Amino acid sequence: MLQKIMTKTEFRFSPIIALILILSMIPVCTFGQSLSDGSFENILGKPESALNGLVVLQFGATGMTESSARVFSSDLAQSIANTNRFTVIPLEETEEVTASQDPTLLPCFDIGCGIQMGKFMEAEWILTGHISLTPGGSFSLNVKLVLIFDNSLAFEETIRFTDESKDRLFYQLASRIAANAPLIGRILEANNKVAVIDLGEKNGIQVGDQLVIYRDIVVRADSGEFMTEGGTRRKNIGILKITRVGKSVSEGVYFQTIETPDAGQSVTT
Repeated sequence: MLQKIMTKTEFRFSPIIALILILSMIPVCTFGQSLSDGSFENILGKPESALNGLVVLQFGATGMTESSARVFSSDLAQSIANTNRFTVIPLEETEEVTASQDPTLLPCFDIGCGIQMGKFMEAEWILTGHISLTPGGSFSLNVKLVLIFDNSLAFEETIRFTDESKDRLFYQLASRIAANAPLIGRILEANNKVAVIDLGEKNGIQVGDQLVIYRDIVVRADSGEFMTEGGTRRKNIGILKITRVGKSVSEGVYFQTIETPDAGQSVTT
C-alpha cells in the first residue's frame, strides 16, 4: 500500500521536477548582472596593446645644461606615470626608435618633431616642456600636452618651483595633466545594444559616464574635408553610457547611434 502511495505522489510531482531540471540547465544571461573584476576580465580578456601612450620629450633648457633638463623631464614623466592615466613610454626607447627611423629629428624639444616621434611609438600623446633657471634661483617650467591624432593642445601650464618644492609641485602638475586629458579607449566586444571597452576603474571610469564612440575613416585628398596628417578623420557614431565597471574594462549601453558600433572602434570622454 505504501509503495502505491509513493508511486502516485512521485507521478504527480514529476512534471514539476522535470521543469526545475530543465530550468536549471538554461544558461543565465550575464548582461545586467554584477561580476567580480576577476570574472569580468577573464570573460573579456585583456587589451592586446597599451592605449593612451604618452611620450614625454626632453625639456628645452635656459640657464642650465641639457642633462640637467633631462633629469627634470624624467622626474615629471615618473610623476605622470604614477597617476595611472597614461602609459608613459621611456624616452630612451623613443629616441632609439627615432634614430633608426629618422635621425634628423634628434635631438627633439618641440611639438613638431615630437609628434613624429610619437607616431613612431604608436603613442596618442606627447608632452613638451621648457625649463628655465630664474635669477632668484628657482625654476620656471612650461609644459604642453598635445593629442597626436589632430595636433590639438589639451593642456598647458607654467609652474615655478624650487628643489625643496619640486616633488610636491610635480605631483600636483601630473594630477592636473591627467585630469585634463580626454580618455581614449577601444571597444573590445559589441552587440546591437551593449559594448565592452578597455577602460575601467583604474582609468577613472564610473557608472553613468558617457563617452563618444567614433571610428577613423580615410578621406580622399580632393574631398575638401578637414583631415589629419594621416589622411583620416574622426566620424562620431554614437554615445556609450557606462553601466558596469571593472578594474580595467567597462560595459555600457549606447544610444543616438548612426550605425552599430563594432569591436576595434574607439571611445573618448
